Amino acid sequence: MKNKQMKKILIILFIILPTFVLQAQRKPKGYMLAHKAKLYYDRRDYENALKMFTKLLSKNPHCDSAYYYRAIIQYTKKNYQAALVDAGQAIKYNTNNAKAYYVRGQILSHLKNYNEAIKDFTRAALLVPNNANVYYALGLAQNNVGDFENAVNSLTSSIKYNKGNNILPYKQRGYANYMLKNSKKAISDLNRMYEIAMEKFPERIEKDEWIFRIRAWAKVDAGMYQEAILDFDKAMSIYALNMSTFKGRGLAKIHIGDYDNAIDDLTRSIELAPKDAPSFELRGVAFYKKGIYDEAIDDFNKAIALDNKDAVAYYYRGLSHEMMGNNENAILDFAQTNKINPYFDGLEQVKGATSFAVVGVEIQDPNNNKNIEKNESVTLVVKVKNTGQNDAQNVKIKISDNNNNPGLLYNKVEYWGNILKGETKELFIHVDATEDLSGTNANFIFLIKDNSDSKSSPYSFCKNIVFVSLVSRIILSCKQRHSP
Repeated sequence: MKNKQMKKILIILFIILPTFVLQAQRKPKGYMLAHKAKLYYDRRDYENALKMFTKLLSKNPHCDSAYYYRAIIQYTKKNYQAALVDAGQAIKYNTNNAKAYYVRGQILSHLKNYNEAIKDFTRAALLVPNNANVYYALGLAQNNVGDFENAVNSLTSSIKYNKGNNILPYKQRGYANYMLKNSKKAISDLNRMYEIAMEKFPERIEKDEWIFRIRAWAKVDAGMYQEAILDFDKAMSIYALNMSTFKGRGLAKIHIGDYDNAIDDLTRSIELAPKDAPSFELRGVAFYKKGIYDEAIDDFNKAIALDNKDAVAYYYRGLSHEMMGNNENAILDFAQTNKINPYFDGLEQVKGATSFAVVGVEIQDPNNNKNIEKNESVTLVVKVKNTGQNDAQNVKIKISDNNNNPGLLYNKVEYWGNILKGETKELFIHVDATEDLSGTNANFIFLIKDNSDSKSSPYSFCKNIVFVSLVSRIILSCKQRHSP
């Protein structure tokens, strides 16, 4: 009986052993080393894992997986250049290793080489097109290089494949939309981020100063000034040393006419960042709105000293000089505004505000000699378009000759009535010469306003300066554009 059992065991061994031997022969070179290295890696014993993967590569130098894992370990140990080399080797031996492209992209992003990182993330996305993490990393890198339109697309894909359950893509897409001036979309994304976070970790999101600050800036852009102030208040309660928060809240308060508190906020912004030109510029605007022109000019001087391309500072300094009767300085500032940006259109018009643009000036001279002689009358035909978002009511134009030629007679104020949204109207200004003006110029300044100035935003008017030389018929139109 025992002999029969022994015979069966031997038969089974003869059948099984060759199979084991065959399987062992089929294992790739260094299989046991790879297995052991992976066990160390899974246990986060990176020192021993690194040794095992290195030993494995000495036996199998073309093993892309070993390079991939070693790259992760080196990245974890902050050996970034070594990690970069290993990730590159993994890609060299397997050009379809999506994980290796992803890891190398992460390393490059950490080293702030975002353009190269974008190439790796793009390649990874082609290899694994449904991976939410890859699209998120790609969108983040695109945000970092200012490619916000592509960032929105990448982050939208990340949200799609994450089924909308991850706050980070919403955060980054919200930022991209904010930078693209898609204010409502930015607010929507940041609101969604907040909703998800409140469900998962409410205590943490309530301490995230960033979301409240960026959402507040988006609300400023959208004209939601009171709501913006509430978000700035929340951000400030979390962290009270961010100059951007004080600057943004100051801007929102300018928009609602709370100039005193705006000045306080902008003063704090300047204390935190004494070389930030926009803070001086905005505080200068607040002083200008309060009628404190000397302090406004002082702030605009400082803004221009920090940034001599600040068109808004030149423009408002020109307005301040004009209000103080310094017309020559005003003309120089308006000319500089136009030089910096010929399409500058004042402070950005708020929703519902009116804005004007001089779209043409003609001189009707009876004898067509481009001169105005003694006892001659000429007509200036000024074409003004309402480029704002609402109809303009009770429009008036103030006219002044900066050279104060005593021999010119004209109405100092003309009334236009209403100008519909998008409508262009012509105003005829009759100028009579009572003296010989040979060799002189008449530099006319036009200030165009409507009655929304007093009942809507403080930025609801646009000043257009037109210099008209009756001798050489030179026309210079200065259009303004809004500050940040």
